[in-house]
Amino acid sequence: MKNFNVKKFIKCNCSGCCNSYAQSSLEYLLVYAFGIISVVTAIIITWQSGVFSQTIHSSGIQGFSQVVIEDFIAKENYFNLSVKNNAPDTIRINKINISVEYKVECISSTLVDINPGEKTSIFISCTDFQGKYPSGKYYKANIDVEYINIRTDNLHHSLGTIWGIVE
Repeated sequence: MKNFNVKKFIKCNCSGCCNSYAQSSLEYLLVYAFGIISVVTAIIITWQSGVFSQTIHSSGIQGFSQVVIEDFIAKENYFNLSVKNNAPDTIRINKINISVEYKVECISSTLVDINPGEKTSIFISCTDFQGKYPSGKYYKANIDVEYINIRTDNLHHSLGTIWGIVE
């Protein structure tokens, strides 16, 4: 059996150039793969660091059931909530618990009766809020409104979230 000569089969025109095509294509693939991996890694790092997150300068309200927070103001040491009763019966608010990021808790235990369709303003002092959230800083707070339906004497919770800039 005759030995197979690769150089004669490929018909190389120069000495040592037969392997250069494979080597250059492999180098080409490795350089571009390394470049793509570097770009993807840089995008992931910047995304995780929060560069692409939107700066929120507006305020908002989300959630709540029968007892709704319609408007609110957050100052450096208190919250003022405008609470509306959307339930068909009169309710008595037992407690409002405001839980802000960084473990700030504000609790109001003022008893307030609200008739159906009416709203009232509730002032909640929050001394822990003052040092951690100065004027101009963004906050996000979870609110739990604990109330009793006067007619049925059942205890309910209306849960939601508010966010905005401390005034």
